[in-house]
Amino acid sequence: MLQKNASTRLFFASSITFKNQPTAMDFERRVLQTITGNALPSSDTPALVALSGGADSVALLRVLLSLGYTCEAAHCNFRLRGDESERDEKFVRTLCNELEVPLHVAHFDTRKFAGQHKISIEMAARRLRYDFFSQLLASTPAQFVAVAHHSDDNAETLLLNLVRGTGLRGLCGMQYRNGNIVRPLLNVSRKDITDYLASLKQDYVTDSTNLENDVMRNKIRLDVLPLLRKLNPSINDTLHREAQKLREAETMYRWAVGCMLDKIARHGNGDEELATYDIPDGISIEAVLHEWLFPKGFNETQVFEALEATKQGKKVRFETAESILFFEQETFFLARKDSFPDSEPIRLPDEGIITLSPTVSLAVEPYGKPVPRHELTCPEYAFADTAKIKGPLRLRPLCRGDRFIPFGMRGSKLVSDYMTDRKIHEWERMRQFVVVDDEKIIWLVGQRTDDRVKITSATESIIRLHLLRH
Repeated sequence: MLQKNASTRLFFASSITFKNQPTAMDFERRVLQTITGNALPSSDTPALVALSGGADSVALLRVLLSLGYTCEAAHCNFRLRGDESERDEKFVRTLCNELEVPLHVAHFDTRKFAGQHKISIEMAARRLRYDFFSQLLASTPAQFVAVAHHSDDNAETLLLNLVRGTGLRGLCGMQYRNGNIVRPLLNVSRKDITDYLASLKQDYVTDSTNLENDVMRNKIRLDVLPLLRKLNPSINDTLHREAQKLREAETMYRWAVGCMLDKIARHGNGDEELATYDIPDGISIEAVLHEWLFPKGFNETQVFEALEATKQGKKVRFETAESILFFEQETFFLARKDSFPDSEPIRLPDEGIITLSPTVSLAVEPYGKPVPRHELTCPEYAFADTAKIKGPLRLRPLCRGDRFIPFGMRGSKLVSDYMTDRKIHEWERMRQFVVVDDEKIIWLVGQRTDDRVKITSATESIIRLHLLRH
């Protein structure tokens, strides 16, 4: 069988023996040159091949076997194309049996997963696929995953990014290696692949959805690239060379922007803060925002709207699956969603300490001695007349419509208005706690007590609340 007979191991390019006819030999040499020229894993490293059954992945498996690699294959049945999905799995099973290649198959309910995680079908399939690969790398001898992206895919991706809008990173094309993902076919075209399979008399399956120009990538593949090839028959090579140049420029660009962000972006407790007035004159705010936000999951539209917010001076708020971005008062603030408090109230003990976060605690204690003046005026402390408290004390986040009577005032005031007057940012409000009893707010934590619980000459019993920052 092929895997057993392809015993020649890849140590140097000159040591490979090509056994197939000229078309196949040329193809294998070119793939070998890509592997050696880009320091991809050699044939003494076991490979996991992403095998869909299409021409690209079948060619990848065949060429790696011919070059002496020990391969296992991974097939994902996303159950998106009905009978076609089952046909592809059957073909892959037969092929791997003939080649004596161990095969791992996973079945997914992709639509259900996409709905549960509120992501696109394409993104769901990608996440499921690469999670499956990670599991196999941990449980098989394979040390890397070989995927079948080729030069046409690279050209399509580059043009797709350009149409959708992208920064410099999106114009750099695919990388030969990204972590444990490698692309040995990146220097060959789709035609090279089909010619190679024809020379081997090797069958493959065709995904019918790739033949329909109803999605943007297919439109680029079926309409745009053929037109560009009429203008430049070597358009794939041209785009590849330009992408390489841009990749070199992008490396220097990211280093420069990274150095600047290290100086102007402030970090603390998982948060990041970036003031636009700290960006040096002559430096593009758009470029800084793109390099700061794009790697964190924000899309091009959000980056553009964030930029527009800086021009108009208005508040904005954007969210990803994990983060929230705010802009207010010339400052961007980026925080993880899980860093904001739950809405459920916490009953406070009569005496003791509760933890609010890894860096903040709240101490509660009866207080029977005269109140020191510096503590009375310090926002970290709150003193209340116990007789004026109705029911148990509870701690909860600030809610819309909350009102209180700030200490020293007569009339009530919306807490939101109070915080606006004090120029407190929205992200600070989302983390604002209040201490309440059954009727009213007792303390806007870290800010101000309510006048209705103030200590007077008639006060007989006092409770002290102390905000502790570690």
